[in-house]
Amino acid sequence: MTTDHKQRGGPSLDGSGLAAVRAADRTAELIITVGGLSVIAAVLGIIAYLGYVTLPLLAPGSAEPAGVVERAGSDPAPLAVVLDEQGDFFLTVLPDGGVQIRQTRGGGVVLDAALPGIEQAAEIDRLTLDPSSGLWAAATDAGLIMGRAEMRSRTVGLVSVPPAAAEAEIGVPVADDRALFLRNTPEQWRRTTLELESLGIAEISPPAGGLLDIAASRNGFVAVAADDAGRATAVIARRARGGLDDEGGLRLRTAEFAAEAPGFRLAGLAVLDQASQVVLVAEDGRYERFEIGRSSASSVETGTLPGLLEDGQERVTIVGTVLGRGTFAVGTNRGRLATFFPAVDVERRDDLGAVVTGRSVRLPMSSAVSAMASSLRDRSMVIGSDAGDVVVWHGTSGKLIARASTGGGAAAREIAVAPKLDRLMVVTATAFEVFALDVGHPEATLSSVFLPIRYEGQPEADFVYQASSAEDDAEPKLSLMPLIFGTLKATVFAMLFAAPIAVLAAIYTSEFMQERHRRIVKPSIEMMASLPSVVLGFVAAMVVAPFIRDHLTTVLLSIVLVPGAVLLGAGLWSLLPDARAARMGPMRTLGSTLALTLLGVVLAAWSAPAVERSLFGPSEQEVAVLAGMVEPAEPAADGAFEFQGEWFVAIEPASEDERAMLAAVGAEFAGPGFAFKNWLGGVTGSAWSGWFAILAPMFAAVLGILIWPLLLRAAPAVSDARWQPVLRVVVSCAIGAALAGVLASILTSAGADARGGVLGPYTQRNTLVVGVIMGFAIIPIIYTISDDAMRSVPVSLKAASLGSGATPWQTVVRIVLPVAASGIFSAIMIGFGRAVGETMIVLMATGNTPVMEWNIFSGLRTLSANIAVELPEAERGGTHYRLLFLCGVVLFAMTFVINTSAEIVRQHFRKRNSML
Repeated sequence: MTTDHKQRGGPSLDGSGLAAVRAADRTAELIITVGGLSVIAAVLGIIAYLGYVTLPLLAPGSAEPAGVVERAGSDPAPLAVVLDEQGDFFLTVLPDGGVQIRQTRGGGVVLDAALPGIEQAAEIDRLTLDPSSGLWAAATDAGLIMGRAEMRSRTVGLVSVPPAAAEAEIGVPVADDRALFLRNTPEQWRRTTLELESLGIAEISPPAGGLLDIAASRNGFVAVAADDAGRATAVIARRARGGLDDEGGLRLRTAEFAAEAPGFRLAGLAVLDQASQVVLVAEDGRYERFEIGRSSASSVETGTLPGLLEDGQERVTIVGTVLGRGTFAVGTNRGRLATFFPAVDVERRDDLGAVVTGRSVRLPMSSAVSAMASSLRDRSMVIGSDAGDVVVWHGTSGKLIARASTGGGAAAREIAVAPKLDRLMVVTATAFEVFALDVGHPEATLSSVFLPIRYEGQPEADFVYQASSAEDDAEPKLSLMPLIFGTLKATVFAMLFAAPIAVLAAIYTSEFMQERHRRIVKPSIEMMASLPSVVLGFVAAMVVAPFIRDHLTTVLLSIVLVPGAVLLGAGLWSLLPDARAARMGPMRTLGSTLALTLLGVVLAAWSAPAVERSLFGPSEQEVAVLAGMVEPAEPAADGAFEFQGEWFVAIEPASEDERAMLAAVGAEFAGPGFAFKNWLGGVTGSAWSGWFAILAPMFAAVLGILIWPLLLRAAPAVSDARWQPVLRVVVSCAIGAALAGVLASILTSAGADARGGVLGPYTQRNTLVVGVIMGFAIIPIIYTISDDAMRSVPVSLKAASLGSGATPWQTVVRIVLPVAASGIFSAIMIGFGRAVGETMIVLMATGNTPVMEWNIFSGLRTLSANIAVELPEAERGGTHYRLLFLCGVVLFAMTFVINTSAEIVRQHFRKRNSML
């Protein structure tokens, strides 16, 4: 019997109906294909754009010829050259003291002037000019003449004149020769101001043939003249203040000093560190450093520049300074250039440090370094050689920015760099050669971003991130390693909190909880994922962080006592008669677990003051030091004790007031929440307490989880006893505490201290807070996927295990978990990737400090938080802007590696379990 298809209410199967179905299938296939390809194209487009933005960071710059101003053979060689801010005019100082401002295009002279005070001398023997401060010093027959020269230019208006007339008029002088209007282009007028100031004459008769340097200090300047043998005279200028508002004039004092090394032949000198130091460098690489006082100079260090000269034929040819004058650069006759600076101990205020090497490079030069100039914007330097090679090099990153050469290979005698670092001028015997400079991003290289760099003043290379600073001469530090480390640190601690809780919760709900309860519990946990991360971050910053700060010891004790109370309660549960335990039911079991959890928290809060006082409270000797009731003593004195590297002997209180003060100090430093934080900061306490607090829970867990099953195999009678679970908890804790005490004593005797690792000074917004809140955010993800993975294990496998006599827990451990391992691993890795990319929680719950330390009580900065904080302030297209996009590239690479690894492992387990 047949029934018509239409009569049953089904769709028609005639030709038009089939065509409609096929059309719908093709449409759906097309939409899905286009959507998938669009997603792939969007991802590839994002990758391409990230590469487009970040790759210029590693690209070199360029130096292209932009004009030549010829010099006549009879023209005297300039003693100093300075480019103006726009690079359109340059100032030259001639041997007779004359000052000229000339155009870089055409070389027309627009102003002639003279250095003040030079008319007293027949001719200048030597002259040095510091472009950053405008200070100059000239050695003449009348003595050392010092002054200030500043050339400033700015556009003051636009004009509309025929181009020929505009090019013909190179300048229009005004009332005095210190200010004139120059027509730079056919459309604009520019006002150039030249200020020449005399700052004094020191009649010190500087020796001929030596060297000069001058630098500004906090309230004056220091000029140093030295001869070829290293005998030097410093002119120390300090501003004399006549009152609160009266700056007064300059007082000049002189100080004589000399290099003490025998056979010292001076190759260069440099005034450093805001004119507080001066270094003399010999041709053979020896140096001597002097400290400049108010009216004297004293030697503080002698030695040989490390790693500079390779053999006896290499010689120092020139010495210069870089921006800020904290670093000096040294060039040799074989084209080597190296930077050096004094590295000081920041903990010792009187420490002047020792000279260390910043960067050293063999420049692409065929002859000796003959000229050098430093940028006024960053640590870039322009170096010229006797063969006409010109190299732009960054002193911190070591990046070779650009190369050029003078016309005909003429030797470079002087080099000037425009303040904007967009022009440079090389003076040769026949011309002033101008180059247009594009430095790109000199601070950024692969080594400066991912490898340790020794920055100015640091004794060792280190990973430092500091993209901006309040000081103009501070160098940006662009290492991304602290940000990568902070990202991994936050993720690791969050996973340590979230993964065990989520996986164990999934085991319980999927294997032990009744289905009707599971239908309530699982959606409730999954709803946690809907909480916005900004809300979680706000709660972490405003609620969780202050709570942990005020109850730190209670929180830490709860981490240990809550699991211990639950395990001990479970052991006592096993002592109940089987019939009674069976009547308890799952809800009563769950209620008992919650009650035990609450009991653990109550025990932690009750015992926290006593535990903190006994483990981390100050000793009597430390209380005496903190109260000032001690006096310095020798280590061999009776009753002497050591406190923070110094030896003291206690003073007995002589009055009731002193005894009361001693008791008050002891009570204060031993108070709840205060003793532990003082111990973390290294104020009080020994290393033993920290080692014991860390090792005791670890040893107890290892003994209870790993070692105890092995012991039960050796003693089967114990394993069958009903009191075995209680004994397991008690014995594991007791033996773990004993072993922890012994090992803590050994580590303390060896000088090890946990406060240099996972423990350290406490800050309110720290990694512990981030781990808890971020773990709370990723628990739903790990839980849901793990639960689904365990629920997908075939029931036949579970039934076979239970039918073979295995307990439900043995079935979970030996059957369910291995089969569901791929899904559980995927859940953990997805949670890991979620934590890596988290932004708002780490942004609001940490101090955003880019430091590399595992201290759980310190802050951190992650890649995503760094992008969110700094991108609004970054200049579009600048180094900082592109570096933040590089942070995005690194974050993308990290998540790609994590997800790819997770998929490979998941496929491995899936393939292994496919035969089941």
